Amino acid sequence: MRVRRLAPPRLGRAPRLALAGLCFAAATLIALESHDSHPAALVGVVISRHSLPAGAVLTEPELRVSRWPREQVPDGAWRAVSPLVGRRLAAGVTAGEVLTSARVVGRDLTRGLAPGLVAVTVRVAEPRLADLVHPGDRVDLYPVGAAGDQVGGPVPPAAVRPVAEAAVVLAVLPGTAGPDGSVSDLTDGGATPGDTVVVGVGTRVAAVVTVTNSSQMFAVVLDPP
Repeated sequence: MRVRRLAPPRLGRAPRLALAGLCFAAATLIALESHDSHPAALVGVVISRHSLPAGAVLTEPELRVSRWPREQVPDGAWRAVSPLVGRRLAAGVTAGEVLTSARVVGRDLTRGLAPGLVAVTVRVAEPRLADLVHPGDRVDLYPVGAAGDQVGGPVPPAAVRPVAEAAVVLAVLPGTAGPDGSVSDLTDGGATPGDTVVVGVGTRVAAVVTVTNSSQMFAVVLDPP
């Protein structure tokens, strides 16, 4: 006696498509449930409540802590407000922007500088320099006389050659501030307060800049990108 094996019934096209759709829906539901059970980790970062200009001294009401997904937090982001109070901005920030170490005047300004470069501050003759020059720009520095001198006359011979070329701008500070954020008074002896620019230069150029008269001012020429 022979035993015949019966082949399983074959589904038509429509049932097969319906079954495939059910499998896809089940897989999607499982993936969504898995994603919901592992939400993105959130961390606290300090952001600015308002737009602030370069050189602004930070106060507590202008800052707040916001929760951001960890993978979206920029490098060097500040996590607490209190260490920032009283510090000066190296560059302007917009409302809601995360405050990073590169945005605040201090030792972190030199982070990422190439070996052999140091930060040095120079006083500039141009008013409202922060409207033209920003951190990351490359500039040439020309000596144009002492603070308090009349600006706009004939260019002195010393200004023909730049003291520094293609210096990277680290910060532009309206008023007068050193790289540590301290503000000096330039009104003594008839000097006129002006902007200060912090640039990264080689040690030889830094020595030339620092041994000049403390009232020396410079013209800043913005290099093309």
